[in-house]
Amino acid sequence: MARPRVFVSSTYYDLRIVRADLERFIKEMGYEPVLYEKGHIPYGREEALEYSCYREIEKCDILVSIIGGRYGTQSKDNKHSITHKELQTAIELGKQVYIFIEKAVCYEYKTYLQNKDVKGFKPSSVNDVRVFSFLEDIYSIPTVNPVEPFELSDDIIRFLREQWAGLFQRLLQEMARQKEVNILEKVNDGKNLENKSDGKGVWEKILLAVQSKKKSTWALLKEGRFVGLKDGEITIEFPGNCLFHKGKIEQVEEKKLIEQCAREIMHSDARLKLIISKSM
Repeated sequence: MARPRVFVSSTYYDLRIVRADLERFIKEMGYEPVLYEKGHIPYGREEALEYSCYREIEKCDILVSIIGGRYGTQSKDNKHSITHKELQTAIELGKQVYIFIEKAVCYEYKTYLQNKDVKGFKPSSVNDVRVFSFLEDIYSIPTVNPVEPFELSDDIIRFLREQWAGLFQRLLQEMARQKEVNILEKVNDGKNLENKSDGKGVWEKILLAVQSKKKSTWALLKEGRFVGLKDGEITIEFPGNCLFHKGKIEQVEEKKLIEQCAREIMHSDARLKLIISKSM
């Protein structure tokens, strides 16, 4: 089974220790961490690294976005930072996203909202006021993605551990539900067996049941060839020189015995259809 791939998105210099702690944690969980500074993202000389990062997100299952006080490098679209663009990419692709914001930034964000139109407002927790614009975009996202404040790496790890344990539990529940569906499908296959090999196995059991109840009927029936089983109808083909066998089995008493055996084996309604082969 492939391991879930987790893309860690953040500025590097101010959050490098957090990123290293997260890499260790992700590995401990049995997942595959994806961090650009570790060489996890292949890229070429012909284009900027950021485009390789966006493509790599497509191959990942989860994105962990960590936002601190630094705005980071501007993306090539000149509208957002690279970390902002990475988050946008993951959301557009429908990836599972977890967002963590430094507590100091969270607290000052409230002050920013009250003073963003005030000339000369200078935040102390960020190096660029565009960090707060980034947060405005995050809080306006209509999709449900966890947004959590953090102070230490342990805060992020504790939250992710609980979340991923919940995901694993839901996965087990889904597997259990799928198992129930598979069982029901197998039961229904008894009523509607279109797979010839499966149907032949059922027919062989019916033959044995008939043999145990009336050997003369079984001796006639075994000359026929199983053709198919669909919607409870069992089709048996007899060669052209076995018209006697077919006629005998079609008698009410004989046919009733065979269909009764079939119902006992299939646990559902069963009807017998006899045909004569067209080939000589």
